[in-house]
Amino acid sequence: MLADIQGLRWTAARAGWVLDATASAKAIVTPDVIPKNLIRSRTGDIAKLMVDCIASGEWIGEPPAVASPEDNEDTSVKAVATEVV
Repeated sequence: MLADIQGLRWTAARAGWVLDATASAKAIVTPDVIPKNLIRSRTGDIAKLMVDCIASGEWIGEPPAVASPEDNEDTSVKAVATEVV
């Protein structure tokens, strides 16, 4: 839909399972989808990506995906259950 609006400069960040945490130095940004071995996206990394996109013009008209490797305690089934409930 965004791509259909003539003249609109857009970027739509794709995130995994969002973790409320500051930006990390380990964030990985890829086109379209996060790597299969990653599932968490930090709020700080998402925010940094968006600010960087505005400042640089990179990823205009594209949906970059952002995620970072996290400790098992943040990616385990127990962590999912704790956050969902």
